[in-house]
Amino acid sequence: MAPKEPAKIGKYDVVDVIGRGGMGVVYEATDPFLNRRVAIKMMTVGFANKPDLLKRFFREAQSTGSLQHPNIVTVFELGDHAGNPYLVMEFLEGESLDAIISSRRQLSILEKIQAIIGVCHGLSHAHHRGIVHRDIKPANIMVTKDGTVKIVDFGIAHIGAAKETRTGQIMGSVSYMAPEQVNGSPVDARTDIFSTGVVLYELFTYNHPFDGENMAATLMKIIHASPPPLSNSVSDLPPELEPIIFKALAKNREERYHSADDLAIDLSQLQAHLKQQIIGKHLQEVTALLENAELLKAKDQLLLALRVDRQNTEANLLLREVQQRIQKTQIKDQVQELRRQAEEALARRQFEPALRCLERAAGLDTTDVELQQLRESIQAAWSQELELQERLKRAESAHQAGDLDSAKQAMEEALQIAPEKVQAATLYRNIQHDLEARARQRQLDSYLEQAGREIAARKFTSALEKLKLAALVDPAAPQVKALIESATLGREQEQRRRDLEMITHQIEEALNRDDYVAACQKADEGLQRFPEERTLSKLKSLAEKQRHLAGRKQFVDEQLNYARTLVEQGRNEELLSVLQSALEKTGPEPRLQSLLLIVRENVEHERGERRTAELLKKAKDALSRKSYDEAIEILQSGYAELKDSTEIADLLQFAKDEALAEKRRLIVEAAAQEANKFIAEQEYEEAIKLLDATLQEAPDEELRLILVEVRRASLDYQKKLETTLTAAEKLLQSYKAGEALRLLESHSSLLARSSAFQNLLETARSEAERLRKIDEVMNRATQAMEKEDYPTALELLEEGRRLHGLMPKLEQLLAEVSQKQSEAANKIVRKALGDAQILVSASQFEAALEKIALSSDFIRLVSPELKSEYESLRQQASEDLVGQRVAQFEQDLADGRFTLAESSLRQTLVLFPDNPDLRRLETVLREEVNRRLEAQRALTDGQTLLRKGDWKQGGKFLKNAYAMAERAPAVREQVLASLLEAAEVAVEKDWLAAEVLLQQLAELQPSFIQPVDLQEHIAKRKRQELVDQCLGQATRLQAGGDLHAALREIERGLSSYADESRLLDLRTQ
Repeated sequence: MAPKEPAKIGKYDVVDVIGRGGMGVVYEATDPFLNRRVAIKMMTVGFANKPDLLKRFFREAQSTGSLQHPNIVTVFELGDHAGNPYLVMEFLEGESLDAIISSRRQLSILEKIQAIIGVCHGLSHAHHRGIVHRDIKPANIMVTKDGTVKIVDFGIAHIGAAKETRTGQIMGSVSYMAPEQVNGSPVDARTDIFSTGVVLYELFTYNHPFDGENMAATLMKIIHASPPPLSNSVSDLPPELEPIIFKALAKNREERYHSADDLAIDLSQLQAHLKQQIIGKHLQEVTALLENAELLKAKDQLLLALRVDRQNTEANLLLREVQQRIQKTQIKDQVQELRRQAEEALARRQFEPALRCLERAAGLDTTDVELQQLRESIQAAWSQELELQERLKRAESAHQAGDLDSAKQAMEEALQIAPEKVQAATLYRNIQHDLEARARQRQLDSYLEQAGREIAARKFTSALEKLKLAALVDPAAPQVKALIESATLGREQEQRRRDLEMITHQIEEALNRDDYVAACQKADEGLQRFPEERTLSKLKSLAEKQRHLAGRKQFVDEQLNYARTLVEQGRNEELLSVLQSALEKTGPEPRLQSLLLIVRENVEHERGERRTAELLKKAKDALSRKSYDEAIEILQSGYAELKDSTEIADLLQFAKDEALAEKRRLIVEAAAQEANKFIAEQEYEEAIKLLDATLQEAPDEELRLILVEVRRASLDYQKKLETTLTAAEKLLQSYKAGEALRLLESHSSLLARSSAFQNLLETARSEAERLRKIDEVMNRATQAMEKEDYPTALELLEEGRRLHGLMPKLEQLLAEVSQKQSEAANKIVRKALGDAQILVSASQFEAALEKIALSSDFIRLVSPELKSEYESLRQQASEDLVGQRVAQFEQDLADGRFTLAESSLRQTLVLFPDNPDLRRLETVLREEVNRRLEAQRALTDGQTLLRKGDWKQGGKFLKNAYAMAERAPAVREQVLASLLEAAEVAVEKDWLAAEVLLQQLAELQPSFIQPVDLQEHIAKRKRQELVDQCLGQATRLQAGGDLHAALREIERGLSSYADESRLLDLRTQ
């Protein structure tokens, strides 16, 4: 229920609302004296408690009002309306550069450059008068419908040496700030140049050069990061543009353009160069088009060139020449077009339009003789056409009357006048066609009558011949088609009966000569043609049954013949398989079964002989390989299988004898081989034990010789081992682990079996590995130190010292890394504190704390002074963040956003759980929530009472709900809506209650405008009640004979409603 907008502000008539913000509203208005549209910017709320906002508003009026320039919005007046200050400015029809960028509206490179040149000119004017805008951004740059650029909103402008900004306070739109604004340093004209550079970058790339994930990240990029190359976003920009933009965006203001005029000059030079290139291309295209006589395209190219540079002399001269040539060509084309239209009209026999076109053409070109001749020929043709039309009209009348002979005669006369006349020829053909049609119809009737007689006599072929003749006369005649179908159907039925008889006869003949296959084929062919014929189905079943019996007998005979062949060839195995397959296919068959028993006996005998031969061959193969166990196993298995085979028994005994002799030989060979293996591995004692044991079991001279040689080699090995161990121990005692290891490894192939040698070798390896790891740790720590990764370097060195012991060079490197880490920590913390200070200045307290927290790991490494500075800034940021959150919490409570307030409070308590102010706000929040709940209950109770018609109590409850819902706007809106709704309902039953409810609503919100229709309804009900009372009382008094009292009652009603007709009528009575 917002208050009405003012109809007038000062002398200005308000037309509409252009925009509305948190602190004010912008109106479109008119100046009634100058009949001029203006924009009025008026502050409506917030400035009473925030004097800075009011000061900023007056600063905008002061700064903008002193500037008169085509590229700066003009301010006409500063005033006050009902305590609200307002500013009257020129009304700008167009859109902001921000809207153009957001919509990505297509602008040429020249248009974009021209827009920024306009901004530079406006800024130059302001800078020369000591005014720095400080908030240049696309939203503050308007582009009017005629392309003019206007700078608006000088609300935070820096005027001369005025000190309106607190130390460390950031003013302006963050994304477009210059580094000095972010740092809180003094601003000058070059600050606006930096912001203009940001706008220029965004206008061409549609991306921000310092866009961050949040405000804090954006501020850090403005201070530290370089803008991405333009080619990352756009590929077809002139190369001269990027140096201009990057110079405007220099971090050091001394490296930027020194004035807006300097930036405008470079942009203008680039613009002129681009114009020259574009116009040159257009003029080249014009030359080529003129050579090809493409005048209109050449004109379009020249207009495009002049749109780039309206003053280009060569383009203007060429345009004048091209326009003259186009005019001549257009006259010629008009004449040709009129002649073409005349010829087309003549071709359509439209003589009058043709003559009009020729007369217009002759007016454009009076020297054209051909036009005159064409006009005379058309006039002659027109006269002939009139005579022809008279003949045609007579012919059409006769034709319509059925007088075909008279029509034909009239048409022949017309064709003598104009034999090429299509209409005449068409009508003549129609008449002839009617004559011919009449003759054809008579012929057709004759053929149909003859065909009907033939069909009745079942002479279908003859009838079809007659009907074919009829179809030649009239193929579309329905009688012809019907009779053809009838005759064709009769003939087909007759032919079907004959075909069926022939097929049945053929099947019976095939069955009589036992040709069952042919009978089945014929039956199938017949069923394909006559699938419903039961006679054919029965014949087919009979043929198939006979074919099956004959096929089975033939198959058995074939199998028996094949079996005789296999028996003669001795192929009993194959024969057995054949007979089994045949029986599976045919079922029980005596001849096949008896033959199968004989074949099975023969097969079993052959298999036994083959098995014996196979076992003997395998055993002999095993014996030849000296695989006696394998041979014995084969023969034993075969003997168990074939018990009466003497050949297998004899060979089995031979195999057992050979196996025993081979076993003794293998024992000796195995012992010798194992002893040689021990010798090769220098296990001489094991070899001696093995040889002694084997010689006792199986004496052998070769084994005795090997034993003697082993004992000699054992003595040489012990001597070599002692010498090597002594030398290596001396090297280890001298801390020459590497040399000791190389010595031992060089003898490892000879002495590796010695446990003493292995122990000493492991010791040497461990010591060498320890020294190697210490060197590796130091190298990795040195690399980490060179990369300034000091925690990793220290961690590596400490771990190396813990794992591998102390080393002087390791301790020295550890001290060096610690020193450099401390220096780096000081640098990191100082940078973090600098960035955090900037974020604090920008009121980004949470981001500042995050930035400070990132350096917390380094605080233990910095100097006490820096540590104190760190703690101080962290405390300041924490206090400011709490204050910011508390203010936001209170604002959320004031606006009734309890859920948002609670969420914000919970998040802040996580960061500062012991803060007493935040704990106090918890209590405030609970109280406000309870008040809102009470207000909601009162609202519900009041609505219930109002629905029951208890207007007084319901209104009381709603009034209490409104009072308790001070921080619940939604509840208050519901209260006001409920009062209004109740008043609308009550007016029908109790207008006085409705009036009281409206009074309560007005008391709760004085600015509320009561509905006119409701007020009128209450007044109507109130009048009706009073009039009814007066009439009733007066009527009763009149009936009682007290006329004077009745008259007084009527006068009482008329005193309130003098025009009430019913009272007037009763008074007259």
